[in-house]
Amino acid sequence: QGVVDELRPLAAADRAWGRDLVSALEELGEAKFRAGDWWGSRAPKKEAKQLAKELGL
Repeated sequence: QGVVDELRPLAAADRAWGRDLVSALEELGEAKFRAGDWWGSRAPKKEAKQLAKELGL
C-alpha cells in the first residue's frame, strides 16, 4: 500500500510512472486476494485496469 501511495503523485506529475503504478496496483490487489481480502482486492485491480486503459498499456 505504501508503494502505491508514493507512486500516485509521481504518476500524476509524469506519465512515465504510470506503468509502475499499474504494476504496483495489480500486485497490491493480488496480495490482498491471497490474504483472503477478496472485496479489498477489487479496488486496486479496478484502478489498475482503468489506469492502464487511459495510458494505453
